[in-house]
Formats: sequence, structure tokens, C-alpha cells
Amino acid sequence: MRNNLIKNTVFLLGFFTLFFLVSCVPATSCDGEGKDKCLLEAAKEQEEPQLCNKIENENIRTWCYTDVAVQAKDTKLCAYIANSKSVAFCVARIATLTGDLPLCKAIEESSARDRCLFELASAALNASWCTGIRQADYADDCAYDIAQNRTAADDCTYVNDEAERNRCYFFIAIDSADWKVCGKITDERAKYCVVSIAIKTKNIALCDEIADTTVKKMCKEEVGKKI
Repeated sequence: MRNNLIKNTVFLLGFFTLFFLVSCVPATSCDGEGKDKCLLEAAKEQEEPQLCNKIENENIRTWCYTDVAVQAKDTKLCAYIANSKSVAFCVARIATLTGDLPLCKAIEESSARDRCLFELASAALNASWCTGIRQADYADDCAYDIAQNRTAADDCTYVNDEAERNRCYFFIAIDSADWKVCGKITDERAKYCVVSIAIKTKNIALCDEIADTTVKKMCKEEVGKKI
């Protein structure tokens, strides 16, 4: 029985050694037409950024440094990348992977910084983080999406564009059937917001909260059809 155990142990050790040798891509074997991609895989497999330097194609070399840096979660490795914008996106990927908000904010390149903050805010469902996004439309999209995902009217305050902010309040009010949220809307949608909730909840009394007599009448008629 002991001999069988020894044989099985030797077999398993041999198997895993063979598996390791086969799975690892030796850099010395990278040659010919697929050399750059081979080096890319070898660098990632061995977590060795120096192999990336042997890659001739600039785009693949950039991917290589980025992938190795992200895999190691080491922003220092991003510095090997020649293109400054690509360096910024490399750092952004590490920041989003590690949930590092200060690292995101420290990125100077706007598009990489904005994307980093968008992804972190979305993952954390924290609309306040969207305020750091420099591109106005992108910042509003960030806060709007989080507000809708959380059905949180307070998050709509982080949407700067008035029309988009009103739309944010409108849909949250209807989704939550909270007619008081309609009062935060500053355009014509406010009264139709109350109508929609009155119809949804079959609450004809809500129609009396509408000041516009024409819309109030219409509200009662529509709710009456549902009761």
C-alpha cells in the first residue's frame, strides 16, 4: 500500500511539473511572424515587464505593459509605456480594479480620469463621486444612472443639467410612487408626474394636488377609468 502511495505521489508530481512546463511560454521560443503576440503572452504568464520591451509593434507593446501592470496592480509599470495617454489609461485600469478613488482623481489626462471616476462611482453606487468628472454630459450620465439604479431622488441633485435633472426626478417619482418627488421638478412634467402616480396607484385624491384645473380634471377622469 505504501509503495502505491509513493508511486501515486511521484506520478502527480511529474504530471504537475509537465503541466507547468507546457503552460509557461518561454520567451526564447518566441520568433517569426507571431513573435510579438508570443512575447505578450510570455510577459503576462511570467509577470515580466522586460519582455514587453522586446515587442516591435508599439500597440502590442503598450498592451503588454498595461496588462502586466494591471495584473501586478503596480502603477510604476505603467511608466514603461511611451504614450502619455496610454499611461493614464493604464493607471485608470489599476485604480478601478483596486477601487482607489484618490488614484483616480490624481490622473491628469481628462478622458482617462473621467472614465475611471465613472466606473468607480457606478461600482460603488455613489453619485457624489460623479462630480469629479470634467466632461459635463458624462458627469450627468454618471449621476443619472446611479440615481435610477438606487431609485434615490437625492442623487438627482448631482445632475447639473436642469432638463436631465427633472427627467431624473420624474422617473424616480413614478418608480417609487412618491408624488412628493414630483414637487422637485421645475418644468411642466411636475403636474403630469402626479397624474402618472395617481393613475398607477389608483388614488384619485392625489389629483387634488394639481393646481392646473384642466390637468386636475383629466387626472380624475383617467384614474376613474382604473377604479
